[in-house]
Amino acid sequence: RVNNISLMVVLATVSERSVDLIRASASLVYLLDRSTGLLQVAGGSRIPAAYHGLMLALGEDVAGRAARSGRTQAEGGEENTRISSRP
Repeated sequence: RVNNISLMVVLATVSERSVDLIRASASLVYLLDRSTGLLQVAGGSRIPAAYHGLMLALGEDVAGRAARSGRTQAEGGEENTRISSRP
């Protein structure tokens, strides 16, 4: 079993590297709370303040659709792609 500190370190590292790799403005990692069925922002890199504590239902918004389908979801043009949206 992975402890929470190790998980947070891994999430932060993956998020930071992904932002650099795809030249994104931010990266958010959502975890599914099985007791509520909601996705909650659990980590990321350069997370805007409005996203802290954000929760989405499966199927809601870009991240919720990706989680429900198990497939990558993206919106926007080449220079304005939203992998995760809201607020």
